[in-house]
Amino acid sequence: MADLYSMFNQEYRRKLDALALHLKNSVSTGTFGARKSSQRGSSLEFSDFKNYSLGDDIKYIDWNSFARLDKLFVKLFHDEKEAHFNIFLDTSKSMDNDTDGFSKAFYQKLFAASLSYIALNHTDNVNLFTFNRSLSTQKRNIKDRFQGVLDFLESLPYQDETHMGSSFGMLLGARVHPGIGIVLSDFFSHDGFEDGIRQLQYRHKQDVCMIQILSAFEINPNFSSHVRLIDSENGHTVDIPLRDDYLAKYDECLKNFSSHIRQFCKK
Repeated sequence: MADLYSMFNQEYRRKLDALALHLKNSVSTGTFGARKSSQRGSSLEFSDFKNYSLGDDIKYIDWNSFARLDKLFVKLFHDEKEAHFNIFLDTSKSMDNDTDGFSKAFYQKLFAASLSYIALNHTDNVNLFTFNRSLSTQKRNIKDRFQGVLDFLESLPYQDETHMGSSFGMLLGARVHPGIGIVLSDFFSHDGFEDGIRQLQYRHKQDVCMIQILSAFEINPNFSSHVRLIDSENGHTVDIPLRDDYLAKYDECLKNFSSHIRQFCKK
């Protein structure tokens, strides 16, 4: 099976080099970076003019305007800040099931690594968090060491159940920097996902992006006989007879669940 190290070869990195992560709003806080800020600063990108006031730096006076209008104006420029990309990975046991040659965990880690690579390429800051029953591990303030991202992701253990509400509630003391919060999960959470996502939005000031990851078998189960399903997170079992209406009902429930996630995001 492929690993992250082999996936991030020169060809794949070259494809990622052509990509950028677009921000809906200008960045207002953070240290120096390449993102346009809503604050005024000293970058080379012109923003506006203002009337000269005592104490303003005379090197920013627009002498062309003075020659035409006989008034002093000062040029203003955009400040440039780094954006913070906070990536949250579901490391519950259900993410590590291998049904089609690759586990959901592999695609999740590949997605997280790719986003991290693109963000670091643009001098943004990346923070990685893992959760299952509670907030698990963290790798903070990754600014330029992509190899550390791969090492961290490859060493992740997948265990226990998903409890998004209690997990994200533990972030209250973690001082998560306001930014883009990207949640990678199947969203099969025992306490639901809505409360946890709202905590990211309102308590931690995250512009949340939810990425649902499902296996091919979960999307299209191909039972050929009576089966006993075993919950990978808690060991509970359920016997399923081979009946077309069971699979049809399952398909309907899964589509309704994914549709609920989409509607929640739109709101």
